[in-house]
Amino acid sequence: TPKAAADVRGLLKSHGRLAGAALEGRANAALAQAGELEGWQRWRADQLREELVAKAEGLLQAPEGQRLGGRKMQETLRALRDQWKTTDQGGQPNHALWKRFDEACTEAHKVVEAWLVQVRQQSEAHKAQRLAIIEELRAWTAAHAESTDWKAQIRELHAFSERWREAGHLSEKAFADIQPVWKEAMHQAHVRVEAAQSESTARRKALIEEATQLGAAPMLRIDAVKALQQRWQAEAHAVPLERKHEQKLWEAFRQPIDDAFARKSTEREKAVTAVSAHDQRVLDASRALDAASAGGDAQQIRAAMAALEAALNAQPEAPAAPVAARPVTVEAPTQAPTDTPTDT
Repeated sequence: TPKAAADVRGLLKSHGRLAGAALEGRANAALAQAGELEGWQRWRADQLREELVAKAEGLLQAPEGQRLGGRKMQETLRALRDQWKTTDQGGQPNHALWKRFDEACTEAHKVVEAWLVQVRQQSEAHKAQRLAIIEELRAWTAAHAESTDWKAQIRELHAFSERWREAGHLSEKAFADIQPVWKEAMHQAHVRVEAAQSESTARRKALIEEATQLGAAPMLRIDAVKALQQRWQAEAHAVPLERKHEQKLWEAFRQPIDDAFARKSTEREKAVTAVSAHDQRVLDASRALDAASAGGDAQQIRAAMAALEAALNAQPEAPAAPVAARPVTVEAPTQAPTDTPTDT
């Protein structure tokens, strides 16, 4: 290395007379080789510097549509300057090439500066946009302090969430600062809606209890079933719930009614089976009488007639009380999803 060569030259100058001719010859040969190596290293370093200068000067010479954007330009300039520092380590600097390189990098950095200004302006505009949404949400909350149109409120709050999600990008730090403010505003806006949904859930659970009692009654009252379904439908339209919660409650409501209709259907089928068995016994007795008459045996004829009379007089198993046709099951009410998307 250049430093090692300088140390050897210093030793020869100070103590050369004490060294033998052979040692002095070997030292001079090593210095000659070191000089050649040092010269090659300088030449190679200058080659690398010229390549870096060409790259730096070429940054602004690309066609208009092919030039690097702000962020990419910033990354490229940082990499070029790091490579230049590496080239300068352990060797002699080249001031002329450095001047060209630095001027080219400085000129190219103007693209980065313009981009940073644009980024700051966009960030400020996006922050102002989000702050405006928050203020609008607060005003909306105050304006709806007495409203009971829960369906419309849920729809409008969902629209606020969509606007927040689609608002302009912010830096990670700026977003972390403003997100808690947004969440608090959304919480305040949902207070009355969530209270109404909690009350509606309690009312629906009471309807489920009524449905359970109605389904367990000995006589299934169709008019009562229809009235109960209408009350459920009115509640669902008045106060929408989160979709999965709504579906779970609806299934709990309809289950006891479905079970009651299934039970009554089974009872009707059993009654029909019992009547069919009675008719079959009468038919069999009638056929036996025909056979006895054809045989001409008076005793057999009298026995067959008695059997037919007994079959006719026998009562079939009492059928279940008649049940009106099952009404068309009311489908779960369709409504806008009320689960507010995660606000980000």
